[in-house]
Parts: sequence; C-alpha cells; structure tokens
Amino acid sequence: MKKAELVFIPTPVISHLLSTVEVAKLLLDRDERLSITFLIMKIRSDPKIDRFINSVSTACNRIRFIDLPKDEPDPNQPRKFLYSLIETQIPHVKDEVSKLVSQSESSPDSPTLSGFVLDMFCTPMMDVANEFGVPSYIFLTSGAASLGVQFYVQALHDEQKVDPTEFKGSDAELVMPCLANPVPAKVLPSVLLNKERQPNMLRQARRFRETKGIIINTFEELESHAIHSFSKGKTPPVYPVGPILNLNRDGDHDVESDKYKDIKQWLDDQPLSSVVYLCFGSMGSFGVDQVKEIAWGLEQSGHRFLWSLRQPPPEGKLEAPSDYTNPRDVLPEGFLDRTANTGKIIGWAPQTDILAHPSVGGFVSHCGWNSILESIWFGVPIAAWPLYAEQQLNAFQIIVELGLGVEIKMDYRREFISDGNETVISSGEIERGVRCLMELCDEKREKLKEMSEKSRKAVENGGTSFTWFFDLPEEEPDPNQPDNAFFSLIETQKPHAKEEVSKLVSQSESSPGSPALAGFVLDMFCTPMIDVTTEFGVPSYIFFTSGAAYLGLVFYIQALHAKVLPSLLLSQEGLASVLAQARRFRETKVGPILKQWVDDQPLSSVVYICFGSMGSFGVDQVKEIACGLEQSGHQFLWSLRQPPPKGGMELLASDYTNPRDVLPQGFF
Repeated sequence: MKKAELVFIPTPVISHLLSTVEVAKLLLDRDERLSITFLIMKIRSDPKIDRFINSVSTACNRIRFIDLPKDEPDPNQPRKFLYSLIETQIPHVKDEVSKLVSQSESSPDSPTLSGFVLDMFCTPMMDVANEFGVPSYIFLTSGAASLGVQFYVQALHDEQKVDPTEFKGSDAELVMPCLANPVPAKVLPSVLLNKERQPNMLRQARRFRETKGIIINTFEELESHAIHSFSKGKTPPVYPVGPILNLNRDGDHDVESDKYKDIKQWLDDQPLSSVVYLCFGSMGSFGVDQVKEIAWGLEQSGHRFLWSLRQPPPEGKLEAPSDYTNPRDVLPEGFLDRTANTGKIIGWAPQTDILAHPSVGGFVSHCGWNSILESIWFGVPIAAWPLYAEQQLNAFQIIVELGLGVEIKMDYRREFISDGNETVISSGEIERGVRCLMELCDEKREKLKEMSEKSRKAVENGGTSFTWFFDLPEEEPDPNQPDNAFFSLIETQKPHAKEEVSKLVSQSESSPGSPALAGFVLDMFCTPMIDVTTEFGVPSYIFFTSGAAYLGLVFYIQALHAKVLPSLLLSQEGLASVLAQARRFRETKVGPILKQWVDDQPLSSVVYICFGSMGSFGVDQVKEIACGLEQSGHQFLWSLRQPPPKGGMELLASDYTNPRDVLPQGFF
C-alpha cells in the first residue's frame, strides 16, 4: 500500500511542541506506512526547543523537522504577535508543502500528502490544506471541557448575540453541556473576557467546526461528560487520545543531568510524601512582592518544599522567564538560612521526574493542562493557583468537577504578558492552601489514585484512548487487483471495526447509563464482519439490497456450484467471493431483510432510463441510445453517466461535466 505523509504545524513553544511530537509518535506506531514532517515556526532561538528537536530527529527517522523562515515580532504589538506570526508564515508553509507534493509526484516511492495536523492556534493553516485538497485535524493541547466552553461561547455570541466580555467581573454562573456543574463566569478563559483578543478566539472556534476532527490530549474517564457532550452538537468528531506526556524528557537528560542529580539527592533525603513542589509552568513567574509572600507562606506552613523560582521577563516583553542568578535578591532576608533543612530553591525543573519521586506529596501549580495530566499520572494532588489562558477553567475542573485538588485562589488572573500590575496573594492564603494540600483527606487521595490508574490504562493496548485514536482509516485497496479491491478493502477494515466496537463495549461497561451492544446489521458484501460480531457474542443480520430471487440464486449456486451463472460468477475470483458470501449468509441469526418491490404506478408518457450506480456506456453506445430515443418519438428522462477510467481503482460511474461532448450533434 502507498506510503502517506502528514504535515504537523505546532505552536512554537516547548509545552505545545512536546505533546504534539508525542501524538506524532503514537500515529507512527499505529501505521508503518506513515511519515511525518513538522514545519517549525521560529520566534527566537530557544536552546530547549533545539535540543528537543535534535533528540527526536536522531531517535526517529520517520519524523523530520523543517525550520520555516524566521519572522521578528512587532515590538509594539506583543499581544498580537502569535496570530500575526501564523498569518505571515502561510506563504512559507505553502512553499514547503509544494516541495513535498512535487517530490511525491516525481518519485513513485515517495509518500503522498494525506493531511495536516494543526496546533489549536494554527487554524489559518487550514486554508493551505484546502488548497492542496487534503483534510485538516486540530490537535488541542487543552482539555475537552475547554473546547466545549469555547464552542458554547462562540455559539452564544453568533446565534444569541451575547457579548461574552459582559461576564467579566460578573458573579453569573453558566450552565454548559460540557460541564456537570454550573460554571462561574469568573473562571472563563481570559481571552473570552478581553474585547481586544476575543475575536481571535471566536474565529478560532468557527474554524474548529470546519475540520475533519479534533484530537484532544485527554482521556474519556477524566472528561467523560465533556466528551459525550460533543455528540449532541454540530461539531467535528473528537478523539480523546491522552494522556500524552513526554515522560522520557527527550533532549533534556544530558543537559539537565547534573542539575537533576542535585535535586534527586535532596528528594532522596526527604520522608515519603512530605514535600510540596511549586512550579508555575514554562511561562510562569511573579514579581518581588508576590515572591516574598510565597516564601513567608511556605515557611509558616511548616512543610518541606521544592520551589521552582523563575525571574519575570522585562515588562511588556514576549519572553520566557529565566532562572535567577542569586535568588537571595528577591527572597525575604534570612529565608534561605531558616529553611535550609526543610526547603530547596531551584530554577527550571525536570517536572515529570520530580512528580514521580515518592517524596513529593503535593503540587502547587498554575493548572496548565500538561501539568494537570502529569499530576494525575503520578497521583500527586494539586493546589490550584491559575495564572492565564484557560487555567482558571482547569482549576475549576480539578477542584469542583473532579474533586481531585484544593484551592489557593481558583479565580486568580494575570496578564500573559506582564504590565507590572498584579494582584498579590497573601502569605496567609498560601499557608492555608499548602496545609490543605499536604493534609488532604484519605478519600480525595484514594480518588486521585484511582484516576491515576485509569490514566495509565487509557493508553494501554485496548484502553479507551488507544481505541479512540482515529475512526476507521481509509485503507487503499491493492492497485494490482482492481477486480478484487472491494472485498480486500472490507477485510482490511476488520481490525479497525474491532477497535471501534471495543470502544463501544468499554463505554457501556464503564457507564451504567450507556446502551449495551445488541447486534450488527451488515450490508450484503460485508459478511467478513460476521467474525467481529462472533467475537463480541452478538447476532448478525444481513441487509440484502438485491431482490429475493437473486438471494435464492446465490444460495442455489453455493449448494450446487452451477455452471450457468451471473457475470460476477464467471471469473474465478468473483465466484470464490460470491460462494464465500453465500456461506456467510447462512451463519446469520435470522433471514435477511429484503426490499419490497414498489407498487405499480399509473401509465405515464415518460420513459426513464437508468443503469444503476455502476452502469455506464462508451461514447458509441451513448450516441445509439440517443438516436433510438429520438426516433421513438416518446418523452424520456435519461440518467447519463460517465464510465470510470479503464483499469483504474474507481468502481462507480460519475456525472458528465458537459453531456454535449458525447451526444450526437444537435441532439439537445
């Protein structure tokens, strides 16, 4: 079968790139014919991204990375830079994809472009995919509930003419299909409450609806309410395939090894589950006043801590935080000396390694979606302190919807690009949050443990995320056997059918309200699928689209191996297929359901001419039919169809663009 290539376009930040590459690896594991090209937009030089890309390129020869030309941000428009960057990259993406297509057309062994997988912020690239005639999928690095909220607010705006920015500062609660509990307006994503940035998010939601499907880094057991809500609306299919985590820390092991050795040694010396870990993501940092309050809160709590303390970028700059040269400059006087035996200050941290360590018993987090999935995977409870984007909504989920964490301040909000104005949470609130976290009740810890186990099972073979990965792929029949292509196609689909039915059965078993699998109704040509129904212990029914006489003939021929056969049975391959088909008919639970002949209609003056979905004639015969109709003198309605190319894979006839091309001159 021909090789296929997907183009991935991620947002150029490490947190998005990590999970997007993991999705690509999973796809490659599922299909050996597939290769993937990443088109990388560059904001600036980022050693962490460069190391990661080099590591993946070395480890996997079916993933390659192409750097797009670098565009400098407008220093006067930092908040609009991401969207403007993506727009400016469209011509560069077209150029690179054109090269891929040209290579495929010039070399029979090269893979064929099959589709785009776009980061959630890269919806403008759908226009490029459309130009090349391939489908677009979205990879959502947030959760399913976040997607549901975005769809809900977009529909509220477009259909009911409600301005979502009116909810800013409101105590209103919204009832949404994607969440079981009413949602306080104060936890809506920041971008939906901002008049300047909201149009981008609404436009993004509209484009989401145009895609072939949306791949989500979540799993059904975590967000079942949100996932099932999408089937009730006008949305593309969603594929919850997570948790997708970079547990191997590609590109970081060598560089971070010395730093982690020091951290690991300190953690090894701490009692089991005694350490609270504080980290606010790749873009999270605080001003000096807030840093001091955190320090005092930690000291007053009396609990051991490991704190990833980062220095903010200059005000108004679109830059990532950096490590402090000397943390003493921003910490309270004497803090490091007083907490020398109970705490440790670090810079950027190897988060998955830290969360996996048995000494860590709690996680004060900004509630980025990757961090939430990692905390669940390792069974470490969260104290929620969201900062920007959809993190307030994530905090609401982890505390209210799931009951897996505690709150420091669920509706805390600050600008992604700091303007120097930030609300300061007091040391008392921080102390209370840390104490609640580290003294979490056994019931919540047990609940988190169960969810942790479910997260790991979801990605195992046969797990919910494993079987969700894609709906039935479009397999290519063997081009060397066009006459047998249809039957071989059905055989190739059996494993995919099993996966989808397994998903339905798992859902039924895990949710008392879900329907139970009761049986299959198969088309007359789909008898190989009876094997699947047998495996699941349910009956098969055949829907027979031909008449009863033909069914009887098939049974008769199967029993007697008669010599005078319909045309399909005159070739050895066709005969074998029909005989196998007839034998399978006899295995079904009950007799086939047959179409009834339409009652006779009153005599009319019009003759209707049609030769079925696969019936067509060459030009010479078309002209003879036309002449015959004209000479008959009767009115006619003629379904004229164009034959498929000779020897090709197409089975069905098609409509003529201009029937005059094949009809006698002047016939019309």
